[in-house]
Amino acid sequence: MTARHSRISDMHTSPPKIIKDSLWLYARMGILLVLNLWTTRLLIEYMGVDGYGIWSLILSIVLVWSVLGDIIGDTIVRYVSVALARGRDRKRLDSIFRVFTRLYLGADLVMVVLASTVGYWWLTSYADISVSDKAAVTQTFFIVIAMLMIKALNVPFLSYLVAQEKFRKYVILSLAEGVGTFITALLLPLFPDSEALIGYGWMLVIAESAILVTYISSCRKDICTPASYKLDRQDRQLMRESIKYIAWIIIGASAVMVWIHGLNIAVNRIYGIEATAACAIAMGILVRLRGFCANAQRAVQPRLMKLYSAGRKPELTSLLRNYLAASILIISLICVPLCIFAPELLEMWLGIVPPTTVQLTRVVILSAWVIIFEIPLNAIIHASGNIKKFEIAEGSVLLLIIPVFCLTALSGGADLVTSFASQLAVIAIALAIRAVIAGRHIKRMTAHRQ
Repeated sequence: MTARHSRISDMHTSPPKIIKDSLWLYARMGILLVLNLWTTRLLIEYMGVDGYGIWSLILSIVLVWSVLGDIIGDTIVRYVSVALARGRDRKRLDSIFRVFTRLYLGADLVMVVLASTVGYWWLTSYADISVSDKAAVTQTFFIVIAMLMIKALNVPFLSYLVAQEKFRKYVILSLAEGVGTFITALLLPLFPDSEALIGYGWMLVIAESAILVTYISSCRKDICTPASYKLDRQDRQLMRESIKYIAWIIIGASAVMVWIHGLNIAVNRIYGIEATAACAIAMGILVRLRGFCANAQRAVQPRLMKLYSAGRKPELTSLLRNYLAASILIISLICVPLCIFAPELLEMWLGIVPPTTVQLTRVVILSAWVIIFEIPLNAIIHASGNIKKFEIAEGSVLLLIIPVFCLTALSGGADLVTSFASQLAVIAIALAIRAVIAGRHIKRMTAHRQ
């Protein structure tokens, strides 16, 4: 075994490093949370409640189609983590980056095509938007597509850094992106009200382009990919294998995207644009809670995958148990005060609080105790590579959220809050499925043989 091979195969993180990495990630999420909340307040202040509702609706329609890119980003973490745990050489890691970069470019093009056709058709035909706003909304829609296409290209670089557990650089780069987005919101007063949507979209395009250049220049040394991007036989074999793996993940990830972004669309159709703004704020908090949990747990995600792939069952179960206990305590310390003081905090944050926002916010806060189990349990399931039954079962359950919401709203004549709360029962069932399947994988795991 070469010295380089030995270094790669021994990349197991010590507990002090996990704690240090977790602190970096918690600091990152704290700063980003403040920036995101402040950005939302600025958008509502400068665009108005209806303007913010339209902006959120546009993002939801486009982001629904970006699910494939998110899947590939998570898959990079899985393949690199498993390769490191099994002592694979530098060539294998370079092959992973070459293959997944190509897959990501393909996913980016799929997002553009679907958003520009199906998404545009829905926006112009069914969205609850006044006729006077439609011209600006249409222009903003295509600008947002361009912005997200550029933003998506950052993900392979960040995913590779996560898998290699280089969290300090990951934190610095992602904070730079958050600051760039915040600065664009500060510049909104430079545009008249009629051009706020379009101007904000173009500023984000410029900011994301600058951030992408920064990512590429900063990550090249960590990735160490050769200048030649031509695929060899090993690359083509990996691409076939990874496409099969990705195909199953699409089911579960698509269901999550439909849940988060499709709910805004369903609320818009049933309850109108004012309710859309309230839903967008609540779902925005849900996204931030999911992001907080997922990013805070990124320090343990590659570690769990490596322990599973190396067959180190006692260490795996101990780390999983301790980390989940700590996560429950931390999320409780955050969410209990948020739930109790939601009216005051929302008024302090937004200034103008759309009707029912407080009630919807309390519903999504309750879901936080379910969210914290996702990343650790998913890491074990995905490390096994045996994900077919899990993705089908979980995806099928999560896809019920929108139909259950619509049935509650339409057949029962329920108000927005009651219909919105129906999602809690569905995500609890999905958690039970995830826990059962992860438990089976841990029970059956055997030591990996080099």
